Amino acid sequence: MEGKSAAAQQTTVSSDIPDAQLIRQFKEGRQSAFDQLVIRHQRRIYGIARRMTGSHDDADDLAQETFLAAYRAMERFDEQRSFIAFLSRIAINMSINHLRRRKRWLKIQTRQSEEAARAVTGGSINDTGSPLEGDEMMGRLREAIAVLPPEQKAVLVLKVYEEMSYREIASTLKISPGTVMSRLSRARARLRKNLKDVTIMKQR
Repeated sequence: MEGKSAAAQQTTVSSDIPDAQLIRQFKEGRQSAFDQLVIRHQRRIYGIARRMTGSHDDADDLAQETFLAAYRAMERFDEQRSFIAFLSRIAINMSINHLRRRKRWLKIQTRQSEEAARAVTGGSINDTGSPLEGDEMMGRLREAIAVLPPEQKAVLVLKVYEEMSYREIASTLKISPGTVMSRLSRARARLRKNLKDVTIMKQR
């Protein structure tokens, strides 16, 4: 991982070796086993950090910090647990702390598609609003997502973009499934409210 960004590494790792086996190998002294875990999961962890921060540079740094924190905790990690859930939780927590520490989360810039606009709100945006297209629509969506509380943003990212189940999100964030559903519902309600005067132009 040293000398390369989390987004830049391209080495292929065999998917035949389970995470649990690589973790056991690492605990037995094989350092390269952890490198394989990094290569296997770096894109996903980078993606989580990128969606949380809206910045390539910040996401790259946070991804590497995530793996560094995981490395330090490996000796205590139970390989029977989900390693990607463990990494995702670290990445989410580091992203939230990063946003709070630098007080930049109100200015977050995230790139989305029109499909994302419908997905994040849990349905269609107000059909009676003013039609917007392209960059203007995406700008409004970015602004609406930017003002979400970090806890709601974390649930939204894992549900919509990582396609995790409620149970997986609950396990990753160490909260109950009911709390996951509540936070997601509040996030979508807030987005619908902030976008109530907008409708997406239908594709011709």
